[in-house]
Amino acid sequence: MSLSRLRWSLAGVCAVLVALLAFEILAPLPEWTPPSVPPAAVSIYNAEPRPFVAPPTQAYLTIDARPVFSPARTPVGPLFDAVAGGTEGRTSLGDMSLVGIILDRGTRLAMLRTPSSPMAVALSVGSTIDGWLVVEIDDDHVVLRSNGSDQVLVMSRNNGPPAPSSVSAEPQ
Repeated sequence: MSLSRLRWSLAGVCAVLVALLAFEILAPLPEWTPPSVPPAAVSIYNAEPRPFVAPPTQAYLTIDARPVFSPARTPVGPLFDAVAGGTEGRTSLGDMSLVGIILDRGTRLAMLRTPSSPMAVALSVGSTIDGWLVVEIDDDHVVLRSNGSDQVLVMSRNNGPPAPSSVSAEPQ
């Protein structure tokens, strides 16, 4: 007998739950309108964007004087050596700096900084900067051409990590 009472009790609980579920589904929702908000006097979406003005180069002199990542590094200066035989008929590279070289599968980019641009510019082969054409980008140097003559900018080590040593793999 207790089993049938338990079944009737569970059936009653289920009936009550079904009735509550039916009420939730079929009950009408109350009417609700959101409160009206007055529009802002000046819309931020129609405002003209302010032009970005880069800080002057002098603002970065402290950073260049104290390299961040390695206490053994020297201050950042011209990171290249202009190497080429003779200078006849050649325009000077001036203060152009080879900041870095990026090699990724088929992509070769040279990061060059000039006095005319406060930030380094990424250039690929065939690009021009200040009248110089990028002819070749290699692991440690970039070849630039102007007026038919070439100049090579070589990355300096700048007291960075040591170069990998050549170790013979032959058994002795």
